[in-house]
Amino acid sequence: MSGFAFISHAREDRDYVARLSAFLTDAGIATWDGSAVADGPDAEQASRSKIEECDAFIVVMSPAARESAAVLDELDLALDLHKEVLPILLSGDRLFGIGRRPVELLTGGEMPTARFVADLRGLLGDGDGLRHELKAHEGHVVSVAFPAREPSLVASADTHKGVRIWDPRTGELKLELPEAKGPVSFTRYGDQIATAGADYAVSLWDTRTGELIKQVGEHGAPLLSIALAQDGRYLVTGAGGHDRSERIWDVATGELLQTLRGRVAPASPLVLAEDGTWLVAPTEPRFQRGAALWQVPSGALIGTLGGHQGEVHDVTISWDGRYVATAGADGTARVWDARTGDELQVLSGHTKPVRSVAFSPSGYRLATGSTDETIRLWDAATGAPIRRITSRAGGIYDLAYSPDGQILASGHGDGALRLWNV
Repeated sequence: MSGFAFISHAREDRDYVARLSAFLTDAGIATWDGSAVADGPDAEQASRSKIEECDAFIVVMSPAARESAAVLDELDLALDLHKEVLPILLSGDRLFGIGRRPVELLTGGEMPTARFVADLRGLLGDGDGLRHELKAHEGHVVSVAFPAREPSLVASADTHKGVRIWDPRTGELKLELPEAKGPVSFTRYGDQIATAGADYAVSLWDTRTGELIKQVGEHGAPLLSIALAQDGRYLVTGAGGHDRSERIWDVATGELLQTLRGRVAPASPLVLAEDGTWLVAPTEPRFQRGAALWQVPSGALIGTLGGHQGEVHDVTISWDGRYVATAGADGTARVWDARTGDELQVLSGHTKPVRSVAFSPSGYRLATGSTDETIRLWDAATGAPIRRITSRAGGIYDLAYSPDGQILASGHGDGALRLWNV
């Protein structure tokens, strides 16, 4: 790990902080707590410089800290600089400004939990939590996907020809489809994968043999969006160029069931709910820069979500269909109630556009990826930040969780597929 954590504390808590620093040092985590600097103007300037440089900001909260102007000033600066704040509560109440962030409750003076240390590790080093780094493609990796029920497969696709399927546990390349293109979408157990193919149609492949099963759908321009229902019954496609339409197809018969209207230039994934009865997709400006929900297969518009200040790059649906999340060019991700359309959370912290969002498969943890070259994990129900992963290079263009929630796949602008232990 190359970074360090700043520890903000009141003078009265120095004994605890000395033990905390030693504990974290033994765990291989570098810290700075100001103990080596004498009180005075130099200490204040040193603290400011260290806060600007740190990768994580730990604030030790107590009644003494609540009365400390230095602690409050340091916390304000860390928040202004969008530092990752990890609060520890020794006694008393949480400090103003902590908001809904998870608090490590250590009222017995004990050391932090293993989860706290793991989250801290995730903030301090580029490689921490990295399981595999695969040079998957020459161009941007714009699409990654797991099957909903099969954790041994993950697919990647770039902006040119070539779809590859990997074993995320070992990093082994299992299948290459050189004539296929992204985006990609699996059936529930990964026995089939849908990709963009020739003639602006979807190619459906057998993932065990690599054989082309059939081609479905037809557009007048390249495909930018593909969503295959988990049971393989329906297929939803979106095209750019002069076509600018989204269409719902019957996979078995190839019949066009419905054409969706409402987006000027589809450029982001269409996402089907797990039960296959509705979908969400980014919308045109007259829908207030957000997303819209449609029934499947009728194509009836059932709701709109508006609020981003700019283009929406990605959408996702929680495992139980309760929430929708959107990724925006305005640097935020937003969480919505899928039933009412209410905006529940605005997740800020990225310094460049958010390109991808992904819900964990069995909870409400949300991953966001940005061209600022970071991945952030959030508690989607509360909006609290959980962890930041520094992604090394190229910005992040797509994210996907494994079905067991143990691995997060990220597609990057440098052509890499990276797999993270989360």
